[in-house]
Amino acid sequence: MGSYGGAGGAVTLQLDSYVVTNTADMDINVSGAYSDGIEMQSVGGVGGQGGEADGIVGWATVGGDGGDGGTVSFENIADPSVIDIGGGDQAGISLQSVGGSGGQGGNAGAAGGWANVGGQGGAGGGVSLDGNVTVTQEDSSSNDIGISAVSIGGNGGTGGAVLVNGYLQVQTSGADSTGIFEQSVGGTGGGGGSLDALYGGQAGASGAGGAGREVDVNVELGSITTEGADSFGILAESTAGDSNSAGSAYALYTAIGAAAGGGNGNGGNVNVTTGGAPLSTNISTAGDQSAGIQALSVGGGGGDGATIAPFLSLAIGGGGGGAVDVQTNGGAITT
Repeated sequence: MGSYGGAGGAVTLQLDSYVVTNTADMDINVSGAYSDGIEMQSVGGVGGQGGEADGIVGWATVGGDGGDGGTVSFENIADPSVIDIGGGDQAGISLQSVGGSGGQGGNAGAAGGWANVGGQGGAGGGVSLDGNVTVTQEDSSSNDIGISAVSIGGNGGTGGAVLVNGYLQVQTSGADSTGIFEQSVGGTGGGGGSLDALYGGQAGASGAGGAGREVDVNVELGSITTEGADSFGILAESTAGDSNSAGSAYALYTAIGAAAGGGNGNGGNVNVTTGGAPLSTNISTAGDQSAGIQALSVGGGGGDGATIAPFLSLAIGGGGGGAVDVQTNGGAITT
């Protein structure tokens, strides 16, 4: 089988009163495209590919599993971190944990044989932001995000839990420039290996799609303002990965069996809370198609089954979404 991918390490940035003595110590200004104010990322390694099989009877080997992404954590318990951005395709703060992809299962080409499955993708690690942050977009460039926190599973791996919590001030001006973007994404299942044989055998099953995990946003005090089109105040979503297609089996005389397309994961719960007496959070969006809060949980789709040429195909259905809860406990939402 293919070798395993290594795990990503934990990435942590903590600012406290011993490090930051006043707001000016943590002012960041970036103006070029693709230039985040703060970028933190942990990525798992990719699994190795399974070997191929040829001969009278062949068994192709399994792809190696991908490594897990590590935890990514930003915490500021001092004065506000002040970040100014401008230039497009950037974020004030970008936090990301990504599981490594599993290796592809090997294919079999023989008189008879079995093609094996791909390796499991690594899980995305937990991602969190906690503290006092101000992000301002200084121009009207597009595709800027105030705060982005994302956990993504490798193929078939689960996404990690994501949390954004604190006193937050976020302002964006351009199109496609959401204030706070949170996402947990399960990876798409790996494809099964294919079989091309004289007499018959088994095609590799596809991997199941990974589940999305819980996504939480809690802005106790602050304001979130967006002015461009397609720019949400808060966009929070948990999305399960789709299953992939099983490998196909082709035989000149007979095909013993074909593997099913994998099932898939469910979307995780999504919770958004703003304000909380006596504190309040105001959200304002001015552009078209720009909801103040959009919270989604989406199940993945089932995979296509393998085909035994020309007789059979089998697929397994999709997953469900999780619970979605939005509470506004003080402040106004204006769109």
